[in-house]
Amino acid sequence: MSAPPTEVSGTQIERETRFSESVVWALQRQYYGGRGPAAWHSGEVPSYATCNTFIAKSYAEAVLVYLTDARAAGQIDPAHPVYIVELAAGVGRFAFQFLCKWRQLFQESAIADLDVRYVMTDFVDHNPRVWAAHPHLAPFVATGTLCFGVFDVETAKEIELLDGAGVLSAATVHNPMVVLGNYAFDTFTMDLFKFGGGEAREVRISVRAPAGVNPAAPRLPELLFRYTDHPIEGTYYEDPALERTLAAYRETLSGTMISIPIGGLRGLRTLLEMSRNRLLLLTSDKGFIQHDELYHRQQHAMQFHGDGFSMMVNFHAIASYLAECGGWSMGTARRTLNLRTLAGVVGGDGPAFGSTRVHLRELMEFGPGEFFELYQTTRRGPPQTLPQFLGLLRLSGYDPQMLCEFAGTLRELVTGLDEIAQFDVRVALDRAWRNYYPGPVNMPFELARIYMVMKRPVEAARFYQISLDWFGETPATRFNLGICYYYAERPADALVEFRRALELAPDFQGAHEWISRLKAEAELGLGGPERHVAPTSRAPVVTLATNPEGIEAGGAKTAAAEGKSAARVA
Repeated sequence: MSAPPTEVSGTQIERETRFSESVVWALQRQYYGGRGPAAWHSGEVPSYATCNTFIAKSYAEAVLVYLTDARAAGQIDPAHPVYIVELAAGVGRFAFQFLCKWRQLFQESAIADLDVRYVMTDFVDHNPRVWAAHPHLAPFVATGTLCFGVFDVETAKEIELLDGAGVLSAATVHNPMVVLGNYAFDTFTMDLFKFGGGEAREVRISVRAPAGVNPAAPRLPELLFRYTDHPIEGTYYEDPALERTLAAYRETLSGTMISIPIGGLRGLRTLLEMSRNRLLLLTSDKGFIQHDELYHRQQHAMQFHGDGFSMMVNFHAIASYLAECGGWSMGTARRTLNLRTLAGVVGGDGPAFGSTRVHLRELMEFGPGEFFELYQTTRRGPPQTLPQFLGLLRLSGYDPQMLCEFAGTLRELVTGLDEIAQFDVRVALDRAWRNYYPGPVNMPFELARIYMVMKRPVEAARFYQISLDWFGETPATRFNLGICYYYAERPADALVEFRRALELAPDFQGAHEWISRLKAEAELGLGGPERHVAPTSRAPVVTLATNPEGIEAGGAKTAAAEGKSAARVA
């Protein structure tokens, strides 16, 4: 909690406002509504922890077990769709990776006859329209598995599907619902309270724009905040279940300040009403799960991401609210993880949902938080052997970013492998590629470099061409594509690529050398179709350009980081 600002200059924007009604939330919505997917592609908003194939397959497996139990319990009417609703679906990467795994699991399951539909939602229609135009999502749309909707979690009473496809409401939803929300509850509105002496006090916020900041169009990180606590008179929440949750905290907490994720809980209430109190919730975020983690909390700071912010999530309050609604929940077992997962079920208890309970308990022992911790640890000490690398990649569910993160290590590990030894590597590369959702990481460029190390120029050329199509033209990509064509016995095409690389970077020494080499070979008659010499005996060691946006040695450089340009299809 920030101290009162000492300066008196500037402009008071609001004074002692209920935290959930503060202008900071309006600025938050303005940021996400204006930036759209660029908020994630730019790296302003973190996403990998909850947008990887491990969490996607973990959720898909849990959803399958839950729906199988619900079907066996007689809760599902096969004549009507079952909806999986993702809140604040962001750039769409999680949905894509979930659906890739879901398709594999679902078609071989005991519930394959059900009409299960995944609904990506956001509070404005801009993001859903971007998703609807994304080619990687199109196959799921074509099969009726995926649709898009506008859902303002905090105020809406129904989900409006895109382009007049109808609405999801209590009148149109006939089956249990699955709700997924990653890095969502930390950006929905919250109320703040202080507890002590059997009393709950409301924490209000005052916001000031300092001198030099336009109060009509401020950026959140520029503002000054002051917090004050005030007594609560009478009933605070109209929702009885939420009021009981607050009352329980009043009786059990003292000397602490906590948040109530009111915006997210309002959304959950709406979704519970839609599904007739039959719901599975899966959510991962930074936050607190156990009651004793709420003790002695004195500050709920905003963490800024670009011009937006997030706050720690009170998962315990969400679990308490679900319990007040007749449900049960369980959370990440470890308390020291940065990423925590909460699973909650309403309307599914007893032996009929025993498989769901057992599966979720196992998930909480090693789940998304543990995997993300393993990923961060491995970044500091990459795998030393090929079996270690492939084992880690399999554990991840063949995660594309993990492959790209350790692409340099993998190139070293696959050097000199024979055809048989290459087989497992090629299978792993293919599976990771199938999970790739275009974004900041230029995966086709990295795959092409790996294939070249394995002396497979045709496959490498394919991926360099994809990199050109999706990420745009760079001298490095043109140069490397030329090398692929050279070893694929296409010298004329190689010459075209080297010349284009020179046009893009006139001082690119490597391209000059290869053009001279090809001209010399042509003069000696070595450029014809009769040339069938193995690559390793034809030339000295080949050095590929390593940066898709520039040339590392002997040529022009750009300031961009390796592989960080945003794909055009995203």
